Amino acid sequence: MSFSIFILLIICLKALLYCIYYAFKYNIAMKPNTNNYHFLRLKELKESSKASQFQGRFITTMRKFLGMSIKELAQRLNLTTATVQQMEKREGSGSITIESLRKLAEAMNCEFQYAFVPKSEINDYLYEEAKKKAISLLNKTQVHMELENQKAPENIINRVDLLALELIKKGKVWS
Repeated sequence: MSFSIFILLIICLKALLYCIYYAFKYNIAMKPNTNNYHFLRLKELKESSKASQFQGRFITTMRKFLGMSIKELAQRLNLTTATVQQMEKREGSGSITIESLRKLAEAMNCEFQYAFVPKSEINDYLYEEAKKKAISLLNKTQVHMELENQKAPENIINRVDLLALELIKKGKVWS
């Protein structure tokens, strides 16, 4: 893997975090809309992260790119060579600590960044969860209306969509 792909991956992850932050800060989360900048940006980042799947080995990759041996990295960290080898192994298995990653990054003059990359588009996921809740709420309402011999409005699809969007807007999807 070349250094430019590695840097691109880091930039994409950082941009994703900014998109998520601003989407929620400005309450942009809504039904997916192809004109929505944040929706398009998240989609682009998701596609680029799929194209550059990189499971672990950031330590080894950066160390080798810098032309640094395990012994030299160990000296910069005031650790033994065996300890640094174990850290590289633990990164590959996913059992390394965030604090260890921070120290390793610092020793290689790198900035450590930690990110959550959504499995699907955030807006799609949020909207689908809001629709599930809306259906549940509307079903409960329907039962009560039937018990009182009242007729519910017939256009249930529009009611589900409107209620889902309202739940998202008010931040009530999860409560």
